[in-house]
Amino acid sequence: MATAISSALPTDPKLFGIRGWLLLICVVLTIPTPMVDFLGADHAFRFGYPLNGVFLIAHGCFAEYCGILLWKKNRRGVTYAKFLLYINLGNIAIRYVPSAWKGLWGVGLFAVLAAGVQILCLVYLNKSKRVKNTYRMQSSLMSVAAP
Repeated sequence: MATAISSALPTDPKLFGIRGWLLLICVVLTIPTPMVDFLGADHAFRFGYPLNGVFLIAHGCFAEYCGILLWKKNRRGVTYAKFLLYINLGNIAIRYVPSAWKGLWGVGLFAVLAAGVQILCLVYLNKSKRVKNTYRMQSSLMSVAAP
């Protein structure tokens, strides 16, 4: 029993918990992303794009949910946040890349920067020792049976 718990502890105690870039991702998913999405949905409904408004409301609610799961150290939060980032990449490709092909290079530059941020967040969630230590320990301790 003691070996199972000690093997579940993180290897580097400094790289554990919601700090640094992981904290930034939690805050961005929880506060500004839903605010921007809800304001965009209001704009979409006012100007006759109800499907876009519904998508933005769903996106904002899912981003809020992902941020809360990450904050609570729920392992599903990492999986859902990755899924949300892939949705964002698809959204960028559908909305902004055709504008760049039409010669609107400012929109194309924005698309490249936005996609770059999404890719950096994905790489961080996939490769970070802090993310692995924080969410792996949480799931390992849950799987240890009580005596």
